Amino acid sequence: MQEIEVKYRLFDRLRCLRPQAGSSTLRGWLDLVTGVNVYRRSMSNMDRATLLKCDQSFFDALVASDLSVLEELLADDFVLVGVEDGAVADRKIVLDLLASGSLRFPRIHSFPDEAIVRVIGTVGIVVGRTGMNFTNPGGATFSAGSRYTHVYAADALGVWRLVSAQGTAIKA
Repeated sequence: MQEIEVKYRLFDRLRCLRPQAGSSTLRGWLDLVTGVNVYRRSMSNMDRATLLKCDQSFFDALVASDLSVLEELLADDFVLVGVEDGAVADRKIVLDLLASGSLRFPRIHSFPDEAIVRVIGTVGIVVGRTGMNFTNPGGATFSAGSRYTHVYAADALGVWRLVSAQGTAIKA
């Protein structure tokens, strides 16, 4: 197979890096574009670091109610399953609740060293743990330790987008 060289500028607006030359994410993107064996790749340290950086960007944006970061990070078909009650909310609902102040996250503490990160083709999965405080749309405050699963998909440019987030409260 002929070597393919790709050059591009680094884009870090979301604090989530595009793949670097030689990374398995770039190889996966090239596999997708060229139609050659998308699933043969293994996860690199860059994939792990990039996905954990995306995770932290998500948490930071929730705490800051930073809609511009969330609008870029969340996939158009993003779905959230709530840690408090299992309610399902799509991208628009989450952004609208944050914009109105009805949903607030005063604190989210994550534990990235404990995270399990996997990459399969152009999909990244992060299973992690958080401690959080939030106020739901009804005004009730809630604190919980949680386990979460975040599912990311690399878009056509290799930028990771969060497509699904699900949290489960850890019972003490």
